Amino acid sequence: MSWLLWGVELTRIVYSVGFVLGVFCSSSAMSQPRYALVVGNSSYASNPLKNPIHDARDVSSLLKTLDFEVITLKNAKKKHLRRALHEFSAQLASGGVGLFFYAGHGVQVDGENYLIPIDADIRDETDVPDEAISVNSILRKMDYAANGLNIVILDACRDNPYARKFRSSSRGLARIEGPTGSVIAYATSPGQVALDGTGNNGVYTKHLLQQLSVPSQPIEVLLRNVRVEVLKETNGLQEPWELSSLTSEFIINHSEVRHTRRALEALVRQIELLQSKTRVDLSDVEKMKNLFLDMETVDANNGFLKQQDKVVASLYIRMIKQKVENFDSAFDHIDDIQQYFYALQYLDSTNPILTQRDKMIGEIFLHRAQKLHSQGDMQQALDILQVAEHQVRYPKIQHYVDEIEEDLPSGKAITVKSMKPAVEHTPVLIQF
Repeated sequence: MSWLLWGVELTRIVYSVGFVLGVFCSSSAMSQPRYALVVGNSSYASNPLKNPIHDARDVSSLLKTLDFEVITLKNAKKKHLRRALHEFSAQLASGGVGLFFYAGHGVQVDGENYLIPIDADIRDETDVPDEAISVNSILRKMDYAANGLNIVILDACRDNPYARKFRSSSRGLARIEGPTGSVIAYATSPGQVALDGTGNNGVYTKHLLQQLSVPSQPIEVLLRNVRVEVLKETNGLQEPWELSSLTSEFIINHSEVRHTRRALEALVRQIELLQSKTRVDLSDVEKMKNLFLDMETVDANNGFLKQQDKVVASLYIRMIKQKVENFDSAFDHIDDIQQYFYALQYLDSTNPILTQRDKMIGEIFLHRAQKLHSQGDMQQALDILQVAEHQVRYPKIQHYVDEIEEDLPSGKAITVKSMKPAVEHTPVLIQF
């Protein structure tokens, strides 16, 4: 008898990779696009610097591994820097995270900070606004893009190369306020100067690179750790400084998260493959359980783990379906079917299929009893029905017992001749 006579309809529990990772990834900033403009100016005609081009190279390389799309300028002239700023601003206008890094000479004039291109022709401080790039103009461009989260890192507090030409005696860079949703980091505190360093990187950038390589640090924690290390190395002579107006946590290095995402993707795809199999068995149940154990190891807080019992239960439901596809042989698998129902009860006690258990098991017993009855084996038919009465509550079983007992001559042994024709039994429809 076809399983279709039972009107059974099974729905697999399938969750996409996107669902699982959506449960896993609660930080929207992690999935946003990331853009960076990195500038390193060393080759000044007057007072050249050794490390900024190395700083720009190393920062760019590291940011690329952290999912940033990076524009890199080395020894930038003013027109190149302006062109790059326009491109950078256009990228940010599409949304995401922006990071601007500058290593090179910078000066302050009348409380405003300027970054010096290598072709700047500065003869006195009045030339600076025309020949240099205002930090405020960079902040305005980033703010105008309205992308929500911006980071500005300035390793530009080297000593003023034009100090002899300036009337002002201001050193380093001035304190400036950034717009909401931004962090501005200085290699040293306002009015002080930073060291170029004796290695391949400036002192500040060296420790910035080290901290960027540490996974899962919020940006404020990362910058604080940079400050601690720079203070140690310079014996307190250089103190990095930052201003933050962020409204949410942001982590630059989410390499651990990316590793977890990749592991989850692989596990979910294996789960999907198991669920897509044409037929399943107990070995697949064990595989599914092990996949969930692996998922718990990768991310113990993943909300998808709460679905484990339902997903495993769906396999037991499919195995029940498989065992009764050929209804004539369903009785031969009655013990397995019973065990699958017990497992289903344990895993998902509110599953509506459980309300049909007695009816299904009862119909399987009745079908086999009817077959034996029609073949003249009334005693075995009765034995089967008596077993059924102990296992399930299904009124039709007792009714059929009564039908068979009516066929038994009083006080006589059961014979084929004494039997009436078996009453045709039609399985009722069971809706799952």
